[in-house]
Amino acid sequence: MSRPLIAVLVGLLLGGCAQMREVTGGEKDEVAPEWVASEPPHLSTGFTGQRILLHFNERVKVADLRQQFLVSPPLPEQPEVLVQRGTDVLIELRAPLAVSTTYSFNLGSAIRDVTEGNVAKDVVYVVSTGDHVDSSSVSGVVFEARSGKPVGGLAVLLYPATDSSGLQDGRPAYAARTNDQGRYLLDHLRNGAYRLYALRDQNANLRFDLPNEDVAFLPDVLVLPDSLPKPLHLFRPAAAVQGLMDQRVGADRDWMLVMARPVSVLSLRDLDRAGGVLAWTMELNAGRDTVHCWPNDTTALNGHRFEVQEGNTVLDTLTYRVRDRMPFYLTATLGAKDGDLFLHSTRPLVAVDTGLIRLRVDSTDVAFAASLDTTDRRWIRLAPAKPLIGTASVDLLPKALRDRFGGTNDTLRLSTAQPRPDQLGTLELKMEPDDLAATGPWLVQLVDGQERPVRSITSKDLRGTLTLGELPPGSYALKLVEDRDGDGEQDTGDLSAALQPERAWRFPGTLVIRAGWVVDQTWRPADP
Repeated sequence: MSRPLIAVLVGLLLGGCAQMREVTGGEKDEVAPEWVASEPPHLSTGFTGQRILLHFNERVKVADLRQQFLVSPPLPEQPEVLVQRGTDVLIELRAPLAVSTTYSFNLGSAIRDVTEGNVAKDVVYVVSTGDHVDSSSVSGVVFEARSGKPVGGLAVLLYPATDSSGLQDGRPAYAARTNDQGRYLLDHLRNGAYRLYALRDQNANLRFDLPNEDVAFLPDVLVLPDSLPKPLHLFRPAAAVQGLMDQRVGADRDWMLVMARPVSVLSLRDLDRAGGVLAWTMELNAGRDTVHCWPNDTTALNGHRFEVQEGNTVLDTLTYRVRDRMPFYLTATLGAKDGDLFLHSTRPLVAVDTGLIRLRVDSTDVAFAASLDTTDRRWIRLAPAKPLIGTASVDLLPKALRDRFGGTNDTLRLSTAQPRPDQLGTLELKMEPDDLAATGPWLVQLVDGQERPVRSITSKDLRGTLTLGELPPGSYALKLVEDRDGDGEQDTGDLSAALQPERAWRFPGTLVIRAGWVVDQTWRPADP
């Protein structure tokens, strides 16, 4: 073979070797593991062993057992769960089972394949230590009372009807969890009389023992067998005692304290200050359960410890911890009410220079008087010398406002300009409440994506057409709230007094409001 021909062949061979191709592993595995057999068999009777073996058709792993694995009736000590030989899941008991009792071992979504993590959902193994498997059941959906949405991941608990305090300090007779759609099923139950609860269990002990846990309850004793669905409505009871629920130092150095109950008189005592005087201004929300505490001086305040006191009672010891840099300038927003204008600043003010503030209505200067609120020093009232007709604007020149930390504003131009009627939409809502057991009065609310009411109206009987006008374009959810006491608020429940919360129903889907359009909608809310 000639040398030129050899060179050509070598070049072709090297060129072919240099081509890079992606290595593929075939189609993605999207098939969940399948539970194919168990030892002893599922639904066995006369069980006396300490080990249960579940066989799957592929290699599996276990994950998130603390949240997913649930034994019903609960055991005093949780079994150990581990994988053997790749495809078997071993449940090893650490506590003896009761005699003549049917047990359900619910693994939820804990079993997954090792390749793609596909979940073998709702793996529930049942075995009886007696001569039969109990067959009664109870099912339903748990809704959040405030929003009307179904709630997943909750513990649903059954107690003997004679056990009135078990939810706080006992152990349930049976337990299950709600799925992603809020549905629950307590199956293979012994006939009898029970109390039914749902619990957002924050410490995984199946007890209602923390102030930030939510609860739902069936008002009547449940007597099995009973095939009717049992909907539950989750709420957070008002705290029995005062306490601190949350705290955060804001960028403007206000210390937000969220309390368990409305506050009477709150004070902060500095445990680390050696000299000087530190004063706080307390700004409370309408419910008096959230307090913004404004210090008069932030010098060397970061890291100081404080006792939080209500009256003479010490509630907690906290550390003032700054996380965000304070904005260089303070800012303000503008609003109008009853013919006056109001400026709301981001920090409490100590001085207002009216010579650096200009009020205009449709480009015409208007004289005004300014007054700083003596109770909440973030509010300034601007009272115009003549009624405001048209679009008002306020110009704040630099240093028109001075806050308690020495900060000032930069140039601000604020306006009360409102959208034109043709830029807004209207909802004409015809209610047909014939399938509701509740009788009202009612609140009808259009809420945004953050569950904030955009428009709310009241109705005594929901008859006729309800009009919600001047709506900004967008997508909204529609909510119906029972207002049993007619106070215009949605009230929580009281477990100790067996008082159910004021419930909410949600319109299925969303409502799209368009500028200049009238949306006609009929809604027939029904009990679940």
